[in-house]
This record gives sequence, C-alpha cells and structure tokens, in this order.
Amino acid sequence: MKFSVFVLASLVLVSTAIAAACGGSSSSQNASQIPIDREPITVLAGAAEADAQKMEAHAATMVSLAASRPDHAHWASDAELIKASAGSLRFLADSARAIARDPGSHPGNAVQPDRILGDGLNLQGLGKTLIAHADAMNTHLQTMRDQAAGDTALLARIDETGADVQTMKQDGQAAITRGAELADTARRIAASTGQKIE
Repeated sequence: MKFSVFVLASLVLVSTAIAAACGGSSSSQNASQIPIDREPITVLAGAAEADAQKMEAHAATMVSLAASRPDHAHWASDAELIKASAGSLRFLADSARAIARDPGSHPGNAVQPDRILGDGLNLQGLGKTLIAHADAMNTHLQTMRDQAAGDTALLARIDETGADVQTMKQDGQAAITRGAELADTARRIAASTGQKIE
C-alpha cells in the first residue's frame, strides 16, 4: 500500500501545479511570431492513454489467472497497484491534453510566455514523477516474480507488466523532453519581446 500512497500524493502535488499554470495568467503579451509546436504533446497524450489501457488489461488478466490460488487476495492487491500506475499514465495523458489546449499558447490569443513556461515546467515535473513511479513499480515486480515462482502463466503476465512499466518510463522521459522544448520556446518568445523568464 505504501506504493499506492506514493502515487496518489505525487499526483496531487503535480495536479495542483498544473492547475495553477493553466488556469492563471499574468500580463499578456502580443502574439509572437515564434511558433509553438503542440503536436508532440498531443501525440504524447495519446500514447500515454493507450499505454494505460494496456496496463489495465494486463492487471485484469493477472487477477483472473490468480483467482484459483490460495493467495488470490494478494494478487488482487498487486493488480490494484498496477492499476494505480495506469492511473498515473492517464493523469499524464489528461494533463498533456490540457497543456496542448492551453489558450495562452494558441494563435489568435495573447501569448503569455510565463504561462507557457509554467506548462513546460509542469510537464517536466510530471514526467519525473512518472519515472519515479516506474522505478518503484519495477522494484515491486521483482517481489511479485519471487512470489509467483513456478506459475508460468502468472510469471508471463508479470513480464508483460514489466514491459508496460518500461513503456511508462519512456512516456515519462518523453514528457520531460516535450516539457523542456515548451519551456525553451517560452523563453525564446519572452526574449523576442525583451523579457527574461525562468
């Protein structure tokens, strides 16, 4: 249960930061000629959503396979941990979509470099949190493998989940990269109007 508490606490902190960045604004700037590429962030959102669905499906299969085991309740609990990781991916997907839709970065609106910077930094922070979740889950998967020793079907599902966790980590790294790109764009927009933001 410690892992699931870690997941929830981390997501609360990041969601608060994202709400502050996407909802608030400071003084608006004139529309910039520097393009803001939101497509990679939209692609990230779609990938994270698909990866979450795959992880949830593997968790459901694990519960089904373990149903006849005397320790089935334990495996149901482990499946909930996997679903919590999938929830982290869904949160990344939802947050990335919100950042991609942020009106402060869209043509036709007053471009707000500080707001765009906040979006980028928050996306980076979310990616780092997701990687931390993946690392914690990897450690737990080894314990699960030890407990499933001799059960080839269950071990195969754990290996599938291990692959899901690696994909989760890749999504986290992609979020860091996309966030860094967005933050850099915000700084260049600010510099074009004689500002410096950090």
